[in-house]
Amino acid sequence: MSGGLIVTLLDWRWVFFINIPIGIYMAFIVWKNFDLKTDHTKKSIDFAGSASLSIAVIAIMLLFQMMGNAVINLPLLLILLVVSFLFFIGFYFAEKRAVDPIVPLELFKNPSFIAKNIMFFMQYGFFGFYTNYLPTWGQGVMGATALVGGMVLIPSAIMLVIGTRNVNHLIQKVGEKKTIYIGFSIMVLGAIFLFSLPEHASIMMLFVATAILGTAFGIVNITLQVAVQESVAKHLIGAATAVNALLRTMGTTLVLSGLSIALNRTFTEATAHNPKLTTTLLNQISDAKALKNIPVNLIAPLRHTLFNGMHLLALISGLLLFIALFVNWLDPWKKGLE
Repeated sequence: MSGGLIVTLLDWRWVFFINIPIGIYMAFIVWKNFDLKTDHTKKSIDFAGSASLSIAVIAIMLLFQMMGNAVINLPLLLILLVVSFLFFIGFYFAEKRAVDPIVPLELFKNPSFIAKNIMFFMQYGFFGFYTNYLPTWGQGVMGATALVGGMVLIPSAIMLVIGTRNVNHLIQKVGEKKTIYIGFSIMVLGAIFLFSLPEHASIMMLFVATAILGTAFGIVNITLQVAVQESVAKHLIGAATAVNALLRTMGTTLVLSGLSIALNRTFTEATAHNPKLTTTLLNQISDAKALKNIPVNLIAPLRHTLFNGMHLLALISGLLLFIALFVNWLDPWKKGLE
């Protein structure tokens, strides 16, 4: 909502600056109130592992980001792929030799830990879809303003809190594994609801969809976060949490990159069939200000093209949830101390 308000009153570039005062305030709160009492021990820093992992991850994320561009630089993509592959290999050998590895390789011998991280990857990939594209759906397909488009996500935020606050009761009744089944099943229903929306549906339907998805996200997220930590031995909890945070970020980034490729393909096919439609116009259809400069006879076909793209993305993202459900079925759900 705040992003939509800023775009409506100022300019989209100002959206990035809203994080600065919030970040400064949070840093002050942590500095003022956080007092962690720990026993300090001197350990060697895994510089080789940190550097090789950072380079490998940056390369692979840049690779997927660039694959979403309308024009693909194939030689550069190949270079990034090779760099990522080589540094991942370097990371593996660095961790085998490290006295105190940044990512203990024994984590990846734990099938329950791996399964939960795959589920997290799929969940955050879907989360990236609906938080990034549903406002665009509301603005570009349904003709809402940036403010209203941003408000589409408000029910998600509210229901996420409600889902999180009540998940413990659900876990106590049916257990963690069934709770995850329930959460992902609700998410699947939300994805099906989105996919079944007709082109001229009311924007209120997006509010309903985000409420469903927010509830499910609240149920799954907190349950999986605790389960990831419980799936490993006590001395590995810190490393397991850090790896999980990295994979969640990669899930959002890599899936969004893949979705942008699918959306660009939809746009390319549409412009090939109708030369009057251009990528520039398709990007402008979501901007209420730019909409005034688009010929009236092109607005309907532009919105139809964007609608087809959103439908495709809903389908692809929904498939991620089915993968997560299957992985949950495979997961032995063993505790780290068992």
